Amino acid sequence: MASENPESSLRECKEKSLEALSVSVEEGGVTRKVPALSSYFASNRQMTCFITPPKPNDDGAFVLGAKDSWLSKTNIFKENMQWLLTLPHHRFWSQIIYGKDSWDSVITFLQEAYPYYILDSLPQDPDIKQMYFQIYFLVFRIIKRATTRKESEAHWIGAKKFGSLLYNYTIVSFPILLDVCVVYGESFKDEVHNIINKVFKAQPMYKEDLNNLVQPIKTIFQSLEDLFPERSCVPGELTKLSDRRVPGLDMPMSKIQDVILYLLDVSASLSTFINFYPDAANILHQHKFELNISTLYDDVIPSVTNVVKNQCFNDDKMSTYFNLMLKINHTRYFLITLFHQCLEPILNSILLKSDARDPDLTRLCNNFIDTLSNSFIHSIFITDYNNKFAIESDFEMISQICPELDHEKLNFLKHSLLKTCAAPHSTVPPAEAMPSTSQSTQPVKTDAYANNSPKPKDNQLAVLIEEVKDILPQLGDGFIERCLVYYKYSSADVINAILEDSLPPSLQSLDRELPYIPPELENEIQKEAVPTVNILDFNAFNEKPPGEEMTGYRKKRDDNKSFKDLIDDKSFREEFRNRFSELGIIETLVDIYDDEYDDMYDGEVDVQEVGELDRKFVTPRVLEQRAERSSSESDDEEVEEDENQRRTTYLNFVENPEDVRARYEQRRASKTLKHPHPPRNVAGDSKDTDVLRSRNNKTVHKSSYANHNRKKGAKNKRAHGLLPS
Repeated sequence: MASENPESSLRECKEKSLEALSVSVEEGGVTRKVPALSSYFASNRQMTCFITPPKPNDDGAFVLGAKDSWLSKTNIFKENMQWLLTLPHHRFWSQIIYGKDSWDSVITFLQEAYPYYILDSLPQDPDIKQMYFQIYFLVFRIIKRATTRKESEAHWIGAKKFGSLLYNYTIVSFPILLDVCVVYGESFKDEVHNIINKVFKAQPMYKEDLNNLVQPIKTIFQSLEDLFPERSCVPGELTKLSDRRVPGLDMPMSKIQDVILYLLDVSASLSTFINFYPDAANILHQHKFELNISTLYDDVIPSVTNVVKNQCFNDDKMSTYFNLMLKINHTRYFLITLFHQCLEPILNSILLKSDARDPDLTRLCNNFIDTLSNSFIHSIFITDYNNKFAIESDFEMISQICPELDHEKLNFLKHSLLKTCAAPHSTVPPAEAMPSTSQSTQPVKTDAYANNSPKPKDNQLAVLIEEVKDILPQLGDGFIERCLVYYKYSSADVINAILEDSLPPSLQSLDRELPYIPPELENEIQKEAVPTVNILDFNAFNEKPPGEEMTGYRKKRDDNKSFKDLIDDKSFREEFRNRFSELGIIETLVDIYDDEYDDMYDGEVDVQEVGELDRKFVTPRVLEQRAERSSSESDDEEVEEDENQRRTTYLNFVENPEDVRARYEQRRASKTLKHPHPPRNVAGDSKDTDVLRSRNNKTVHKSSYANHNRKKGAKNKRAHGLLPS
């Protein structure tokens, strides 16, 4: 049996670190020195794993023996944790490094524990809660001890060796840090902040691990997006009606719950970790992680919400519906917060710059604007993000700090933001408060119009209505609007009153599917409504009633016009005319034709008979008198006149197309036809006797006249030297 010499060990511990320390051990009467950090001090104690507590049935009772079995196994786990804490410094480190399954047993609690955002899922049994929280505090003390380099003046580890132990023996890994943040971050904020800072200070390799972990996280986001490839159609894109299916509608409910919990776990872990280690935001921003967040939000969150509404919104699964919708709202909160955390270091750097002409300031501002503008394509996300973190205020701040910024681009983004936020999209995520861990079924919202605030604008009222419809989608918008007015525009009070069935009688009597009518439209309906007519207002036969002096009868109202008067009333034209004149879209037409009317051809024209191609010639009125005078002549003249009239050509209003084409072809042929040359009329070309005689005479006597002295002229020129000899 080996035994240690504690006095000699204590003297050496004050001067040496754990890795350089040796402990004197007496074994079989022989004393020898053993390194303080070695497998010699690791015990073979059987370590157990932590098991998730059993869940009760719908009636609140556990399965027979499930609770007792869990308490028994968990009690063994608790004793192991207590034993680890009681070990001396060198034995503790030897046990967690060289002991079989010792540190893995501790990690199982982090893997199976309830994060703070779903702590309400813990069974409310007193025995189970007591055992769970006892182990909860024991494991945190072990983790805190394992991440402490110097426990006391006598027990400490060298800085280099401490970082090597944490990293090489996987005492701390990045998933372990994430689990520590979500399990203990809400209860021990300062302690968790110190643990993470000490770990990153002791071993810089964890930063490289974080940098290498970003790409796997992006892959996780992409895998979640691939689960819903049939998301709603892109606006403006032509798709078949049969293709417009609800994505994931055939997905089993168990898988839907796993997807929602996975989304919540990833988003909450990253957001909580950045709260304790802000430098991680810079690493995520370098990988443009903001675009992945907005894409995941815009593609997955609406699809998951629609699937939950389609599968769980019924009387049998209403509790499941409320529970899942609460987790979806928490996920939205963490994703929006995570996006803002990635941008926050840039905003802080911009505020720290004092020189407006600093080129780094312009680069940071452009970086911030580009990051936001890349996410503008995801309208649902950018609307919810703007409702929690005002983007326009950030733009105003940047434009004032950096005057050299491209203001045209900034104004374009502002206009795009207003246009995007004006369209109806998803509801507003939680704005100020962290998600509640209670069992309340209502999502965490910020009631911006509570406490006697004035009536909100139309778009703000629509946001409040959508907040209520997230939990109670079966209600009509008009009914919700009446409830919001009664409860001073507090969506939380409206949800509580409806769920608790504590609405006042004035609201209970309303139709719960009442649609919302905008105020302007409601006023127009009331203005144009047909007035109520009483039988006492008039006499059916338009006669005075026999007892006109009786108080029961009243005079006929002037505003009750007859049906004919209503039809003949064209006063509405003047209203439209004034309206169009204000808009300037109607021009006054001026008739510039101002001439006396010519009634020369106003004689009657016979109706054209069937089959008649052209109208007959109409005799002018001036010539009609001549026809009247000729009517008194003899019958022979009338017959002759009729024959002449029949021979008169008709006035062709439209010329026959065949004649036009024939004339055109004739003119075309006359232009293109090659005519022979006309016969030449040249004197002396004939074969007559006189011509031949004259030609012979010219030939014989041509040397005696005309210009036949060329030889003599040439000889004279050559004699005078004008021509070469």
